[in-house]
Amino acid sequence: MSEFVKIAFAPIGAPEDGALVVFVGDDLKPGPRAAKILGEAAATIESAAKTIGFKGHVLTVLDILQPAGLAAGRLLLVGYAPKKDGLPLDFATLGGFVFGKLGETKKATVIFESPGEAWDSAAAAQFALGLRLRAYRFDKYKSKKKNGSEEEKAEPVAATIGVA
Repeated sequence: MSEFVKIAFAPIGAPEDGALVVFVGDDLKPGPRAAKILGEAAATIESAAKTIGFKGHVLTVLDILQPAGLAAGRLLLVGYAPKKDGLPLDFATLGGFVFGKLGETKKATVIFESPGEAWDSAAAAQFALGLRLRAYRFDKYKSKKKNGSEEEKAEPVAATIGVA
């Protein structure tokens, strides 16, 4: 199996480039550490959300390109608000959803915190599992291209999960 994502855990911090993933609830407010890192970029969240009707529901995303005041090229706001049926949040599904929204991004920093409840290390591990499962590609038995050459190896996504 080829590696399509490289996952690292680190203290929560601002990224130098790539994409920044922040979780928000129904009120569109990020966690305290994320709000501090966002700084002036936090002001654009409400207006961008209003423009496209983003409400922070589970498994929804607001993608802001070149956010003002951040070194990151993309800011992905991922809704995590618990559903009305009261079921717990599935972090593996959330990780897979986030990886799917990264697209062609080769470097991503995830601020793994919520404004409401505390997310523990088991939740972070489940989130990382979801990233890895979504990144998996079974290509052992793929046929070669018509010209006989092997398909170029894709550079893996470097995902850093920032934890408290």
